[in-house]
Amino acid sequence: MTRIDQEAEEAQRKLKRQNGEDPALPPFCPLFASLGNILQCDVLLGMLGAVLQWAMEPSGGHWSESMLQRVLHLIGMALLEEQQQLENIGDDDEVTFNFTLKISHGG
Repeated sequence: MTRIDQEAEEAQRKLKRQNGEDPALPPFCPLFASLGNILQCDVLLGMLGAVLQWAMEPSGGHWSESMLQRVLHLIGMALLEEQQQLENIGDDDEVTFNFTLKISHGG
């Protein structure tokens, strides 16, 4: 990406913020639809919890800044996916993505 492209993209973001538009992510395409299942599987939730626990320990020898950034990114993706599904759910539909419930109860 060139500098001009970066400046143009930043100008678009600034304009959207001024207009009060929330930059929402698009839903997963069919090829990546199963990613939602991975984001709430017990193994991934355990790994996310482990890295967050390591980051809170005073010794702090088991984690890196990069690991923490990736964990926070995955948590953000999962929360956005859950929000999008809750906003698009109908009255008769069943909630299939419960990241918040699973992560708060340890899987």
